[in-house]
Amino acid sequence: MIVPGAGVANFDSSLPNPFETSKQRRQREVRSLMEKLQPETISLDPTSIGGIDKDPAERLKDIQLKKREAERAQRAKSLQKKRTRGRNKIAKKLKRKQQNVVDEKSERYAAKGMARLGSPGTLLLPRLPVVS
Repeated sequence: MIVPGAGVANFDSSLPNPFETSKQRRQREVRSLMEKLQPETISLDPTSIGGIDKDPAERLKDIQLKKREAERAQRAKSLQKKRTRGRNKIAKKLKRKQQNVVDEKSERYAAKGMARLGSPGTLLLPRLPVVS
């Protein structure tokens, strides 16, 4: 039995390659896009052609330093814990930040509190009125 088209594949060469790989397809697309551009618009910097990077180690150090700084910034940002149930409200955040600020008012308050506490580590409860 003879079936038309079942023999040796002679595909039309004007069509794209049906068996092309992804790299070949990507290269074909780049070539077709480059053909669309005007030759005057394609230019290379003549000073960079044939140039040699004088100190690649220094450039590598700069890149690594920038990467470390970015990681530190990311780590500092992630250190703030996500709190739940109203603890993330703006007033609570400001109150937590204000706890670390030392000003005249907080120093006076701390001095009164330290005089009242006596020894460190002891907790004084408020005195309740005696009812007889």
